[in-house]
Amino acid sequence: MWNIGQSTFDMDLFEDTRNWVGAHVLTTITALVLLYTALGAIYRLYLSPLAKFPGRKLAALTLWYQFYYDYIKRGKYTWEIADMHAKYGM
Repeated sequence: MWNIGQSTFDMDLFEDTRNWVGAHVLTTITALVLLYTALGAIYRLYLSPLAKFPGRKLAALTLWYQFYYDYIKRGKYTWEIADMHAKYGM
């Protein structure tokens, strides 16, 4: 406790309030990021003009699919596109 003139200031109350606000800010930011990701996925899979084209949903959802074939499988995305065209048409 600090004595400032006639009033006292409880530092424990200040610390508790700061921790409570910090936790709620972190929770809010996490919820907003998850909501943004979910809405982006819904848009890409169902509402986008490109959603009507057939193909793998993971490839429509994210660029990680292309990254996997280009970097992990060392440039095989070109052949994967040919396989998808053979399977889904075009």
